[in-house]
Amino acid sequence: MQAIGCGPINRIIFTNKCIKNKKERDEFETCSKDFYNNLKNNRVFIDTNGIIHFSMSHTVKVINKLVKCF
Repeated sequence: MQAIGCGPINRIIFTNKCIKNKKERDEFETCSKDFYNNLKNNRVFIDTNGIIHFSMSHTVKVINKLVKCF
């Protein structure tokens, strides 16, 4: 599992391979659907493209919930 992105905009990828582009990401990634469905079931909003947005407005309570769900 690895996080890719820049600053507050990220995506978690389930592979230990180096991702160079979208084609490789889609080819190497294995179980992200279950991960994102689990987040949604725990009422954590994730964009349909799997992008996770973090913000300075997230409270400690929200961050702790994210950590628990991850």
